[in-house]
Amino acid sequence: MVAIAHGLAVQATKRAADSAAAAGVYVRLVRGPSYDVRGVALPYVLPATQAVLADLGARFRAACGERLVVTGALRLTSRHLANGHPKSVHPAGMAVDLRSPYGRCRRWLRTALLALERTGRIDATEERHPPHFHLTVFPEPAPPTAAGGTRSRRPARAQ
Repeated sequence: MVAIAHGLAVQATKRAADSAAAAGVYVRLVRGPSYDVRGVALPYVLPATQAVLADLGARFRAACGERLVVTGALRLTSRHLANGHPKSVHPAGMAVDLRSPYGRCRRWLRTALLALERTGRIDATEERHPPHFHLTVFPEPAPPTAAGGTRSRRPARAQ
């Protein structure tokens, strides 16, 4: 699992997730000027994930005049979603799900996520059922390879 390779803990219980958040491992996502949080049972993410979300949300709001909508964040390993992947990074707080916007805003978001992917900082997937964007934020930039490029740290179809 990508999260474990980064030395991150995964959460199996709500009590463990709440304790980790109280200890400062996670930050709580709350509605702000650039994004909204709707229907998220455990609105915790790593600070790096929240920072990317805040930046992306601010740019999205400037381009589209509306907030990004976060529909998923930390998920417990003890509660596997029907459309979830066994190697999900959600239990580590590395990922968020974003509501798929309409029209030009969806095109803008696709373009912005592709640009962020090229930096090696994130992995983004556009899911169809239900329609949403899955955004994984890596805790650190991908290390250089011997050839001088960067190595991809994309999880195998992480949910």
